[in-house]
Amino acid sequence: NNEECDDLVIKGVLTEDEAKVLRTAPLKERPMVIFPLICHIAFETCIDAGVPPPNINAVQVQCMLCRDAVETIHVYLSTQLPYTYVQLILTLVSVNNFLVGIKCGAAFASAMYQERPVKA
Repeated sequence: NNEECDDLVIKGVLTEDEAKVLRTAPLKERPMVIFPLICHIAFETCIDAGVPPPNINAVQVQCMLCRDAVETIHVYLSTQLPYTYVQLILTLVSVNNFLVGIKCGAAFASAMYQERPVKA
């Protein structure tokens, strides 16, 4: 939300221009927008530290993998599960609940018949 962007500008984490770009991105995509910024900061830090270019490439690849992971999460959250899969899970849970109920009922009836504590 825009108040969070303003807080980040006040704290000095973002510049006003960066916050303006972040505000224009849809809320769902903001985590992906931030990774190029992280990649740029990591690149500049590596250059300042004198890190050789092949090692800088590895850092940039990690940043892109992180961005892709966030995108994958969004895809999983917005993709509907197949109906047959949902029915399979529902059936398995229902059968499990039924069997647990029978087991507990049998243990309760047996304990009442023998007048001993129930151990399910």
